[in-house]
Amino acid sequence: MNEVKSFTFYTNYYELIKYLPDEERLILYDSIFRYMFEDIEPNLEGLINGIWVNLKMPLDTSKNHS
Repeated sequence: MNEVKSFTFYTNYYELIKYLPDEERLILYDSIFRYMFEDIEPNLEGLINGIWVNLKMPLDTSKNHS
């Protein structure tokens, strides 16, 4: 079971995500939260997958320090 209760969300995450269209931005935010709090690995495509790839390593670091 996932024990993560919180994680750091850096400004650069926001900068990577903020210009996405609303639907894609919501998908990516939901994917981040599900990954962090429910251990659900996202299955993303296109640009949002490219952004996810850049976020995953720092998110994993945050998970391991919670």
